[in-house]
Amino acid sequence: MISDLMERHIVGVSRSAKIGSVLKLMQTSRVSVMPVLEDGHLVGMVTRKCIETDNGSHSVIGDIMSKPIFVEENDSHDKAVKEMIGHGISRVPVVNNRKDMHCIGIITSTDIVREMRN
Repeated sequence: MISDLMERHIVGVSRSAKIGSVLKLMQTSRVSVMPVLEDGHLVGMVTRKCIETDNGSHSVIGDIMSKPIFVEENDSHDKAVKEMIGHGISRVPVVNNRKDMHCIGIITSTDIVREMRN
C-alpha cells in the first residue's frame, strides 16, 4: 500500500502564496511539483514548469494551479506509477480519501523504486 511508502512530511503551498516565493521554495526543496493545500486539504497542484512558463501576469499560485492529481492511501503502487507517468511528474500527494481530500503524505518515484529493490 502507498501509506507504507509515503513521506508523511508534506511541503505544500496555499492558493495565496506568491509565485516567486513558491519557485524559490521549489528550488531549495529540490522539487518540481508541490501540492496546493487549504486547511490541510488538497485543492490543486503547481509545477515548476507552470511557474516558469507564466508570463508574469499572475502573482499568486491560485491563478496558475492545476486541478489536483492524487492517490489515496490504500491505493496500490501501480496506481501511483500510472498517475506519475500519465502526468509527467515524479511525486504525487496522498489523500485519506477522495471525498475528504485531506493530504496525509507524498509518494515519489524514488520511494517506489526503493521498495521494488527490496
